[in-house]
Amino acid sequence: MDRPQAVLELKELDKDILRTLYRFGFLETEQVGRLFCTEEPEPANAVAGRLRLLKLRGFAGSLREHNQMKTPAVSRTFWFLDSFGLRVVEEMEGIPRANRVKKSESILQILFLEHIRLTNEIYIELELLRRRRYLDLLVWRGTREGRLEFPGFTGGGRSVLTPDATVTLGREGRLASWFLEVDRATMSLTRIREKMGRYREMYVELARPERLLFLTVGEARRDDVQKLMAEHGLRGRSVLFRDAVGHLVGGEGGEG
Repeated sequence: MDRPQAVLELKELDKDILRTLYRFGFLETEQVGRLFCTEEPEPANAVAGRLRLLKLRGFAGSLREHNQMKTPAVSRTFWFLDSFGLRVVEEMEGIPRANRVKKSESILQILFLEHIRLTNEIYIELELLRRRRYLDLLVWRGTREGRLEFPGFTGGGRSVLTPDATVTLGREGRLASWFLEVDRATMSLTRIREKMGRYREMYVELARPERLLFLTVGEARRDDVQKLMAEHGLRGRSVLFRDAVGHLVGGEGGEG
């Protein structure tokens, strides 16, 4: 099948899947299933056929991760847009050429699959809450949309911050906004201290309303990061990853 014909034969579900892969970079099969086949008893199985067809027609690619270090061993398939899929979505959405994703940028994300998976998991849980009308509003901006630039305190240049996500939630007439940082304990505390310093500079320069939420994987790490926040006078919290969604929807940081 030639490519123009493949585009013409795309179903609306296919287009929605492509748009979502474009936005989030990499999603595992189970995550795609939860977003698009919520009525099915086994969402991952229900969506797998559509994903395989998108791959066969050149829109998407996949890679398999097998981690024997975990108990039990974990095997996952991640899906992403191939070059053709990237261009198709950009044409569908009318994205200006200057803002289009470079293939090298997409490939680089492979190095951070688990980090991306965890970040996307937060979005999926919040989106499912919104669909169940527990949330009235969900605005999610990922790394492509949430890059922050501001004058640096030293050197006369500009500092850059790219939170893993910037999220605004609305519930019962209240709004709460957060910068999210997913911390898998792979970054030294020295580097986190440097990042906290950039957040402090950013808040001074831009007066942003969002609070800072670090999502960590262990209690000791959570406490260490919370101390660094306090040292820098930052408004925010460090919480365990498993508590993240509960903290986000619990109303802390809300604005009346």
